[in-house]
Amino acid sequence: MPITIAGSGTITGLSAGGLPANSITSASIADNAITSGKLASGVGGKILQVVSNHVTEKLSQNCATETWLGFSELDTSITPSAATSKILISGWLNVSISAEMNVFIKLRRGSTDIALADQVGNRRQATASAAPGGNNWSQAIPFFFIDSPNTTSSTTYTLQLSHPSSNTRTLVCNADDADSDGATICRTTSNIILQEVAA
Repeated sequence: MPITIAGSGTITGLSAGGLPANSITSASIADNAITSGKLASGVGGKILQVVSNHVTEKLSQNCATETWLGFSELDTSITPSAATSKILISGWLNVSISAEMNVFIKLRRGSTDIALADQVGNRRQATASAAPGGNNWSQAIPFFFIDSPNTTSSTTYTLQLSHPSSNTRTLVCNADDADSDGATICRTTSNIILQEVAA
């Protein structure tokens, strides 16, 4: 069949595979034009990018009763390459408090709370909690969650902390609350890892 180029710019008579190798570049393909059904088996679910935020310094803030606070040093951002991508959020937070009581933690995407427990009565909703040991020791809290931000814009994930006391308490990351200087005391780290997972 002859190849015909019409005045409108359309081409007829070109068989499949008729273009020279490497004649179509990735820049020639419209964004989101290729669906997952057109990709080879096993492509979905692959890690597209990884962002890690490893915080090694001591962080400390006073937290009033029934107040949530965050440490900006822990904020971590990622820009998904596709709106269909999932974000796997993982890591650990080392935390202590100036009393023997629970520390509540919740995960946020921007200003939106995610990964929360169901609302039941007057119970506070959180992603995780911990009860640091005696002498205000710190405790590592691991967390894992898969989020669907549905965007290709830069997205920031944060951790917020709170406690059940009726008094203001000091929340500390990466150290015991007392933080005494000695060989029996240690400083720790916290880490947040964001992984973009292909749909």
